[in-house]
Formats: sequence, C-alpha cells, structure tokens
Amino acid sequence: MNGRRLRTAALALLSVVFVALAAGSSAPASGARSAATGAAGMEERYGEAFLYDGGGPDTYAAKLNGWRKQGYKDVPPGVSVGIEAADYTAASPDAALSVSALEGESRALKWESGGGYAEYRFRVPESGLYRLSVTYFPLAGKDRDSRADIIRTLTIDGALPFEEARLVTMKRLWKDDPYPPLRDEYGNEIRPKQEQLREWIEWDVSDYMNEYPEPHRFYLEKGEHVMRLEGVQEEVAFARFVFRSPEPIPSYADVKEAYEREAKGQNPFLAEIQAERMERKSDPVVQIAMSAESSVRPEALDTIVYNMMGGWKWGRRGAWAEWTFEVPADGYYTIAPVYEQQFVRGRNVFRTVSVDGKVPYRELLEVPFRYGDWQGGPLADGEGDAMLFKLSQGKHTLRMRVNVSPHRPALDAVESAIVRLRGIGDDVRAATGVANDSLIDKGMNWRLDESIPDLGDRLNGVADDLRRTRDYLTELHGDKLESGYSFTSLIRDLETFKADPNKLVNSLQRFGSVQEQLSAMVSGLTEQPLHLDRIYVATPQQKLPPFKATWWGSVKSSLSRFVLTFTGNFAAQGRNDKDAIDVWVQRGRDYVNLIQEMVDQEFTPQTGIKVNVNLMPNPQMLILGNAAGIQPDVALGLAEGTPIDFAMRNALVNLNRFPDYAQVSKRFLPGALMPFHYDGGDWALPEVQSFNMMFYRKDVLKKLNVSVPQTWDDVYALLPTLQQNRMNFYLPPEDLLPFLYQRGGGYYSPDGLRSGLDKPEAFEAFRQLTDFFVVYGLDRQANFYQHFRYGTMPIGIADLNTYLLLTVAAPELTGQWAIAPIPGTPDGKGRIARWAGGALQSGVIFRSSDRQDDAWQFLKWWTSDTVQTQFGVDLETINGLEYRWNTANMNAFRRQMWPKEDLDRILEQLRWYKDVPRVPGEYFTDRQYKFAWNRTVVDGDSSRDALETAAFEINKELLRKQREFGFVDGTGRTVRTLDVPDVSEPWDGRTGGDDNR
Repeated sequence: MNGRRLRTAALALLSVVFVALAAGSSAPASGARSAATGAAGMEERYGEAFLYDGGGPDTYAAKLNGWRKQGYKDVPPGVSVGIEAADYTAASPDAALSVSALEGESRALKWESGGGYAEYRFRVPESGLYRLSVTYFPLAGKDRDSRADIIRTLTIDGALPFEEARLVTMKRLWKDDPYPPLRDEYGNEIRPKQEQLREWIEWDVSDYMNEYPEPHRFYLEKGEHVMRLEGVQEEVAFARFVFRSPEPIPSYADVKEAYEREAKGQNPFLAEIQAERMERKSDPVVQIAMSAESSVRPEALDTIVYNMMGGWKWGRRGAWAEWTFEVPADGYYTIAPVYEQQFVRGRNVFRTVSVDGKVPYRELLEVPFRYGDWQGGPLADGEGDAMLFKLSQGKHTLRMRVNVSPHRPALDAVESAIVRLRGIGDDVRAATGVANDSLIDKGMNWRLDESIPDLGDRLNGVADDLRRTRDYLTELHGDKLESGYSFTSLIRDLETFKADPNKLVNSLQRFGSVQEQLSAMVSGLTEQPLHLDRIYVATPQQKLPPFKATWWGSVKSSLSRFVLTFTGNFAAQGRNDKDAIDVWVQRGRDYVNLIQEMVDQEFTPQTGIKVNVNLMPNPQMLILGNAAGIQPDVALGLAEGTPIDFAMRNALVNLNRFPDYAQVSKRFLPGALMPFHYDGGDWALPEVQSFNMMFYRKDVLKKLNVSVPQTWDDVYALLPTLQQNRMNFYLPPEDLLPFLYQRGGGYYSPDGLRSGLDKPEAFEAFRQLTDFFVVYGLDRQANFYQHFRYGTMPIGIADLNTYLLLTVAAPELTGQWAIAPIPGTPDGKGRIARWAGGALQSGVIFRSSDRQDDAWQFLKWWTSDTVQTQFGVDLETINGLEYRWNTANMNAFRRQMWPKEDLDRILEQLRWYKDVPRVPGEYFTDRQYKFAWNRTVVDGDSSRDALETAAFEINKELLRKQREFGFVDGTGRTVRTLDVPDVSEPWDGRTGGDDNR
C-alpha cells in the first residue's frame, strides 16, 4: 500500500472536520494518524489537520499538537522523577488508604475503595514532555473477586492534562489454568478456568480507548507540581509513579541494512509457538478456541481440541496476549504469525507487536492482518521485506495488542457526521413545529430552504465528509471493503434529501436510519477480531513450513472426518449416553458445553445420575419431537410463554406435585413464578430474568441542574427542560405493564375468563402511556444506547442489556452514568409503587419422561444457589461482561459481580417485579394491544376507542379457546374457572433454596 497516498487521504478527510470545528460545529473528540507508515513521526500523526474535538480542544491529540506547535520537546534521555506511592501529601477518608508490605514492596499504598483521592507533590528538573510510569497491584475486593478494570482520574495542578486522563484505565493479568487443558472421559479437552495473576505491574499511562499508538506524553514546566488521583472504580495498590524521558521508537529502516549484513552465516533455526499456549493475557475473554480446519495444528479430528486462540473477543480495544519462546544463540530472527481473519469482510485488523516489553520498530505499532482464510508470513516492513529482530540467547516474550488507531480518522469523521445530522433533524422538527413525526402534513410544501437557509450546504458537507471517509478506508483496506457500499448508499440518501428537502420532512424515520447506520459503523470500525494458530520464530536462513494444508492433506483430513462420523465419539456430535437423562438447551454452544462440564464434575458424582446436555437450536424441535414421540426429559432456556403452551396440552410435569417444590420456589421472585402457574399447576422454574431500569447521565443532569425523577409526575416536570435543550426522555414504546400494574389493574379477570383491558384502570394507563408519544413528543423509534452516548437522550428506561452494553462498549462514559429504579406512582401507603415486568427463560420436565424424579433432581440442582452462582461467574469470566448471567435465583443474583451501589438499586426495582399471567388465548392480547397502540400513536385515533376495540376482540378469542379447553361449554356456560395468580405486595427480600435465606 502506498503510504503517501494514505497520508494524503487521511489529511484530506480530517481537514474538512477541522474546518467544521473552526466554523463552530459540534462533534466528538478526536485525533488522527497515518496507518500505512509506522515510521511517521508524532508531528505527522497528530498534525493540525488531524485536530478534531467536539467537546473543546482538550483531547490528547489537540494538546499534543498544541505543545508541538509551541516548540515543546521530549526531555532528554535519562531524566526520571520518582514518587513513592506511600508518600502522599493529602487524601480523603473515603479512599481507605493504608501503607503496608505487599508482595516484595515494603511500603505499598493500598487503596481499598473505588472512590476518594490521594495527592502527591513532586518537582521536575526541567520543562518538557514526560511519560508517566505506574507500578500497581490489583487487589481482591472485600465482597467479590472483581474482573473489572481499575480506573482512576489523574489531574496535575488541579486540572486534567487532557480529556483522556479522566479515565486512566489499568488492566489485570490473567492466564488459563490448568494448561494444558484437562480431558473428559471421551478425550475431549475441557476449557481451562481463568486465573487472575496477583503481581506487580509496571505500565506507561496510555489511552483507555486504545486510539493512540504510543503511551501518553505529559507537558510539565520546571519546578513543583501536584498530582491527584481520584478513584473511579475498583481497589488497587500502588508502589510508585515515575515521570521519565520518553523512549523514541526507531524505524526499521534505521537498522535494516546493518541487521541484514550481520545476519548472514547464522545456523538455521525454527521454533513454533502454539498460539493457544498463552503465558499471560489482559482479559479473561481472550480465549483459546477450536478449529476443525486441517491447516490448524494440532488437528482436531474425533475430539474437541483447543488448537488456536482469539476470535471476536480478541478484537476489543487494547486486549492483548503474550507468549514466551527461547532462542539458542545471540542473533537475528524473523517472527511469522499464522492467522485467519474472516470476521470483518474486506478489511484489515491491526495489532501492536512488542518483544520483551518494548515495541522495537515504529512499523510494529500498527501491524495489519489481512482479510482472508488461513495465511501467514514474517512480519515485514513497508517494502515487504521480513523484519529481523536482534535477540540474545535465552527466553523472550512476544505480545500482540489490539490497536484501533488506524481507524481514528474515520471514527472522528463518522461521529462528526452523526452529530451534525442530529442537529439538522432537530432544526427540521423546530421548523415544522410538530414533535410527533406521524402528525406531519406530508402534502405540505415546508419551504425548508427558507426556514433553514444553510440546509443544503450542511447536507452537502456531511456527504462530502462521508465520501472522504469512504476513500480513506478504501485506501487503508483495499477495494473489497464491504462498508464502502454502505457509505455510498448513505451518501445517495443525503443527496436525495438535499435535492428535495420536503422528502426529508416526510421521511424523518429514514433520515434517522442514516444516523443509526453511521452509529453501527462506529461500532464496527472498533472491532478487530483475529484467530491465531501458531507463531514461528526463525533465523532468516530457515525455510518456514507451509501455512496452509496441502491439497492431499486436505483430502486425507476430509476422508478421516467422514469415517469418524460413523463412530460414537465425533467432536461435532452431541452427547448420547443411553443411561443418561436428556437435557435440551435452547442457548448457544458455549452455554451447553459449560453446563455439561459442570454436570460431569459435580452433579453426576453427587447423584449418580448421568446427563446428556445437548443443543436445541430451535424450540420447534420440541413441537416436532412431540409429534414424533421424541422429547427430552428436561428442556432449558424456554421463553416464558412456551411452558404453558405445552402444559395446556398435557405435555409437561406439574412441578408442585414434588414434595419439596414449595421450598425450591422460594429461590425466585414471587412475580417471576406467575407466568408458569396455570389451572392449579406450576409447570416451570425460572432460570434467567430480564427487567427494566432507569439509566441517566450524571454529567448531563448535573449541567441541567435537574434531579433523577422518582414518579411519573417528576418525568412530566423534567420534559420541558430536556426538550428545550434538544434532548428527550426514552420510554420503551408499547410497554403498558408498568402503568397498568401501578394503577392496580391487570391483564385478565381473577377467574382468567375475560380481558382486564376494558376496565377504567386500563383506559387510564393506556392514555398515560400513549400521551407520552402523542402529546409530549417522546420518540417512537430510537437507538437509546447511541442517543445516551451522545447525550441527546440523557435519561430513559431500558432493559438490563443496556447496562452491559454501556459498560462494555462505551468505556468513555465510565463514571458518568448510573441506574435507578423506574419512576412509579404513589400507592397511598407512603410508598412509590414501581411495578414492572420483564422477560423470563425457564426449565421444564416433559410428561413423556420415564425418569421424572431424576429430571427433578437435575432441575433442582441446576437452579440452586451454588450452581447458578458458579455458572454465572464462569460464564462471565470466559466470555466477558456482556454474558452476565441474570439468574432468576435471587441468592445467586446477589453474588454476581455487581457494584454494590448498582446492586442495591436493582434489588429495589426487583421488589416490584410482577409478570403477566398466562391463560388460553393470551397470544391474542399482545396482538390486539399492538393494533390499539398503532391506531392511537400512529393513526391518531382516540386511545379509549382503540383499547375498547382491542378488548372486545381479545374477549372473543379467549372465549373460543375456553371452549376448546373445556372451561366453557357449547352454550357459553362457565364450567370451571382459572386461578389467575397475583402479587399484591412488593417482595420482602427473603429467599429460600440452598442457603435458606
């Protein structure tokens, strides 16, 4: 790739953003760099054309650019100013500081809280740019063994040196334990547990978003300064801080000629590093993996063999893996990775490569790994020649770290486009004067070119920026870049809106989708997934082995696999022990494997009951299996409506016939059992539960000088302030349940024979909900996560997945957002009723099972406190925070890795958890309710008329199903009624189960 062309493209791309900034446009923080030229200097990477920041010129890129323009340089080599962590000059009591010996350090500072602050006075001998080295030790939490990053805010002389110092993020160290992996009775490797390494870590402070290729520099004037660290999250110990001279990274071109000359005459040598044998890693989610490809070594034929590492999880910003290797003599060696990258179509992913803790050449700051099947070769310079590494005899370390810095120019431009398009959308809504898009008169000529004179220029400017972004990425990755087509489509949409502004007014939803697609591109550009099989370390005289299997090798492997399909131990098959009970799981393979592992290690040895845990990719398998007489003993992961569908047809075991059901049921929220009770029976146990919380941006609400709403009246009072500042509140559309339950209503009559949506409480609840969208202008369709990130919806209600998404995918917001229970309604007893429901998954036992008692033993074991706790911890450790197991077992839920403040607020909301009971024909309730919603919010009909019509149709269908199931006879006479469960008081926080607490 032509580095000069790429630099030109990047400069052209970001120069437009710089002009926009000068013109006063608002956009997110940025900097930029040339990805093609590792030898590019810092001035070139962060030159004026790359300066872009939407929150003011306070980003590291902007600050560094300013320091360079003022002539500030790195301090000379050898300058070092050490600060002992124990010698703080001021601190707050809530930091919980103490000084004691720790793992070889005689005076370590233990910071045993996630908050508070500590201050240090220090003096530097001369003015210039320094790097800051931190030596820290991750402490185990008092109540839990945290996996989260350690974060502190760093200020110098009372101010942030640059915006990124607000979140100084320190990683933990992990390893697979045991390694090599253990094997089960069938010879399959068992995925190792994740062990956190407790040791001192020395680290140069660098960007938590990993958008700069090198550690940060800090400008310090000669003389005395005050450094303050403020806690954001997690406990930690510090040994020392050192401001020192930055170490320049040479270009390989500086040593190439000499190294190639000196490398002649070496003896051939080859070492093979199996990539799955990682010595250390930054995150437990950087995992070993299995491939059945014949190219991958060792080959996996008839058993599960973890023979590579990486994947999507090794694509997160800053995640790294490290290996050790030995060389027999001093000399020069090549390093050749063998990899596969078929995750992100048509583009490269990038890694920073370091040896023995240092990046030896600038070219290794941003090493591209091309899209395609298994491939490999020596790390090479810009001319394609293999780079030589000068190594001494003995052991060495090799580290590869995910790097997104080549995408920084594109990320900046796209985020700028999103902000500017949102501004255009706000101006269009202001010009039309209509908050609800559905009420816009689409036949009217709005003459937007008069009310918004610069509309065409603004749309054209965004289109031009997107065109430059597309060209930059194409230059970086090549012509097969898949997202290039998406850019072209979005540019065409903007040109259409410019040509006819009335189309923009009449298609605000389509205009909003342009912003959502751009937001998705931002997420996509940060993903850098890669599979790594092996790494060769060799002298240049050594011929490297082939990176792909030969044609004949592929044929032999295919024949072997075909033969193995006729055996009982082929890795792709599920467990099929004839002496075992069968458990089908409607979840992913990772869940199935972990459950089977826990069963083999714990349940079967304890009970003597063998279990086949197998994947059920589709619940239709249960229906087809029922027709064919093939059903499991137990099914897990069923949606909350499925158990009663089977129970109505006499296909499930009534769990309350087991004598200990009443005690087992105390493990769960009373409201979570409601959907599984039908006609006197209890047909399932809840496994996992999802529910809504209120999310709010602490920083935005503080600027607006408003408080977190507690009631719906508080929300009404908040809306004018939000909307006057072009912000809004997010409310999940169509979610009637909180309003209905908080008013004392219900979905069905107590006997289960009629709809409850024709009652006064239901009409009032439905009007209250729909008025939020028709009268108060809440958005019917919005990506709350993206709006929350940008601050345009700084408060709203969403499910718990949003919590995980914000924690994982929006690290820049760490410490700036929080959760709270949803708004409620005063209940006349001095309380705020916050009733709300959620979504549940469950486990059932099939009536066709001839081992129902064994199946009940398994279901009790699976939903127990200890098993649910361990499963959740293991699942999250292996796969990451986004796999948090929101178990329905409340004792186990408390033991998951929640911050205490968040857990307290979640438990307050869960006190008011109440789901929807199930009756014959209940599916019609959801269908007709959505019709009523659309007639009211979209078509503008009366809310009462729409809901009355829906209730009438629901009652007709309920009656038809009651006749089918024998509740009503042919004449319409009631033969028997249902006992519809209800919960009238909030949960008292007490549970039963294993621990009886």
